[in-house]
Amino acid sequence: MSHSARLAEGTADLAAQVGGGTVTVIAAGGTDDVTAAAGADLKAVAKAAEEAWHASKLGDPTRVGG
Repeated sequence: MSHSARLAEGTADLAAQVGGGTVTVIAAGGTDDVTAAAGADLKAVAKAAEEAWHASKLGDPTRVGG
């Protein structure tokens, strides 16, 4: 989770590479507010956490998304 969508996506990509495909990483960052330079969308964070949980339950540890 980051206040910057681009930073969250890059960090998720790096974490997935370092994890060697053994972890579920879902990016959550930024806000839908186009007037804000940075921010957090709590719904996006909750959705990413739910997606990661479901991916781990479904045996898909390599899923990376945002």
